[in-house]
Amino acid sequence: MVRLGCLVLIASLCAIGCGDDDTGGADTSVATDTNVAVDTNVGEDTNPPPMSRLFGQCVEDSQCPGAGAYCRPSEDGFPGGSCTVPCSADRTPCDDGVIFNHCLMGDDGGFCDARCQNGFDCRDGYTCVGDLGDGGVCVGVCSTDEDCGNGAECNVWSGVCGPAGSAPTSGSLSGESCATEDDCRSGQCIQEIQGGMPSGWVGGSCVGNCILPSGWNSNTLYTNPADPSDRVLPAANCPDSEVCFPNGALTERSPGLCIDSCRTNSDCRVDEGFFCQQTWMLSGGAQTFDNGICVPINCAGTDCPSGLTCTTIMTARGPSQVCAR
Repeated sequence: MVRLGCLVLIASLCAIGCGDDDTGGADTSVATDTNVAVDTNVGEDTNPPPMSRLFGQCVEDSQCPGAGAYCRPSEDGFPGGSCTVPCSADRTPCDDGVIFNHCLMGDDGGFCDARCQNGFDCRDGYTCVGDLGDGGVCVGVCSTDEDCGNGAECNVWSGVCGPAGSAPTSGSLSGESCATEDDCRSGQCIQEIQGGMPSGWVGGSCVGNCILPSGWNSNTLYTNPADPSDRVLPAANCPDSEVCFPNGALTERSPGLCIDSCRTNSDCRVDEGFFCQQTWMLSGGAQTFDNGICVPINCAGTDCPSGLTCTTIMTARGPSQVCAR
């Protein structure tokens, strides 16, 4: 199973907001929506469940077409279930006549996974992550137990479906400090040191996963489709105290990260070099929102708190100045 992750968070935040006046680009390519809804309601016991399709919804192996096909269940992280078939180095079983899908290797051998260029290539409740050379893979993200279905449970902090009773009830929430992924309810920690270098996220910070709703763009950053005058960044499928912020492309159905929301700097861990970013500089000018996200300051223009030193690190966009111990 491919997990959503925060490996590109530092680069994406610096691209659209770590500094006081950074500008951001966006990937606006949109592929054809190949989503096909499948009714998985079984009805009476005497009626077999309806047939599905490759990567379609399922509850039983018998719904999935193809030699050796089986259903990957919701409790394994696939909301609504997902049909797949075994494969080897030859990925022919994964091809659907239009798209040459991935053959990925797991502990129990190879299996087919949907190839995608963006979230529109994935079915509802899934987004496109990673880069395997010729596209990413579709990964499910949940916000409620109903999204998972079939008796599975949604870990709202990570957006991942699991067995009933598996969601954590303790651990750090988004925006709280962490040293390892195990410290976070989401299982995702932006660590203070990454690759042997300071990240600027002093004390670390827990984040979660989300799918960007409609309204994100490169001109205004975010415009609420229902009310363009609304200047509040969305929570989407994140818990209400968080913002679903882009983790790459600024387009609907792209991967996002659940980041601690704020209204003032005091809502953030100021003593560790965090501030509430509510304004972003884009090609169309400054865009300011009523809420924001807690992120590290750019110490090129703001002094680090006492006990921290301004340090230059290299990012995907070049040198950046961050606070470090």
